[in-house]
Amino acid sequence: MFNSIAFNAVIGLVFIYLLYSLLVTITGEIISSYLKMRSKILRQAIERMLTDGVPRTAGFFNRLLQKLSEFFLLQHKSFTNIFAGRFYNSPEIKFLTEGSKKLFSEIKSGQLSYIPKEAFSQSIVHLFRNKGEGKSDLEKIDYCMKYNILLIDPQTLSYFKDLVADSGKNLDKFVENLEAWFDDTMERTNGWYKKKIKIILFLLGFIISQIGRAHV
Repeated sequence: MFNSIAFNAVIGLVFIYLLYSLLVTITGEIISSYLKMRSKILRQAIERMLTDGVPRTAGFFNRLLQKLSEFFLLQHKSFTNIFAGRFYNSPEIKFLTEGSKKLFSEIKSGQLSYIPKEAFSQSIVHLFRNKGEGKSDLEKIDYCMKYNILLIDPQTLSYFKDLVADSGKNLDKFVENLEAWFDDTMERTNGWYKKKIKIILFLLGFIISQIGRAHV
């Protein structure tokens, strides 16, 4: 049985399949790391949380370019000027990469692959508190939201107000709500990352299989 030509052929095909699968997986991880996909998807997720979305441009060609830019996770020019950009520039987020030689370039391009939920909530609270007025932190946050001192997009600002209302005017509960929102978004972000990786692996598998066929 083990001397069967068919059996040996099957074993050989299985071995080749596993070898190609391993090659595709390793190459995919290398490409993902080189392109900083995790950090870019995280930045895009934070942008979706803290803005109402990038304004759509006029014209079919411009909209197509915008869609391609979003698909390839490119950062738009106005990022540093919006609330999400100011979040990335806050001390709690900056010093996550303290000691890195590429600190300022990483922050400038939003290249952080991981943000703890505590850093997220502290950064948001401090951004509101530092621009607000009042005796307590919550009063400062209320003031900042009431007059939209940070120039937050309308829908996002409304959601922040809902989080404060749901907290029962309790700062600790507001922080918990922020962290729960962040955790929920990060779960979906993992799904977005896996989808991108699947596309890369599919394309790599197709390319490698075509190269293999060409050399047979």
